[in-house]
Amino acid sequence: RIFTTGMAGYPGVVHIADRLPNGKKDFSKIIALAKTCPPPQEIETGEIVGGFAHHQVMQLADKVVDARKCISYQTIELKGELDSTLKGRFENRVFGCDICQDVCPWNLKSKPHNEPVFLPGHGLLNLKRNDWFKIDEPLFNQFFSRSAVNRAGFIGLKRNLQFIKNEQEV
Repeated sequence: RIFTTGMAGYPGVVHIADRLPNGKKDFSKIIALAKTCPPPQEIETGEIVGGFAHHQVMQLADKVVDARKCISYQTIELKGELDSTLKGRFENRVFGCDICQDVCPWNLKSKPHNEPVFLPGHGLLNLKRNDWFKIDEPLFNQFFSRSAVNRAGFIGLKRNLQFIKNEQEV
């Protein structure tokens, strides 16, 4: 019952391919599996606020975090300019931030690993701070062609690097 998509992948796990030419991913394998599952069993009664339906979102509206201020959104998903009001807050982060990972209670149970597919590519850890600002597109492709960093792309990474370089001027 495990699937991956995007840049994530794992040997032996069903991978949902990138978007088709019409702009949609094919989730038919997940849907087919879901149709074979038994219906959910009621495990408690009363009001449960959750999910993404309009009513539930409105119940949480005063508690919702503005995702546009998320460093991961800014450095990975955003295709335009970074929010200048966030200057000085990235703390040298150029691709995501892992703050959510650090505070997630489920991650307290995680254990270190040596899974080769998740280890950094050869030479990446040898880069010094100034080397990052000199990365050209061939070196970017060498380090990140099979990495989630490729989601930001070469131009996105250079944009993010320039942003943190300029943070020191704030």
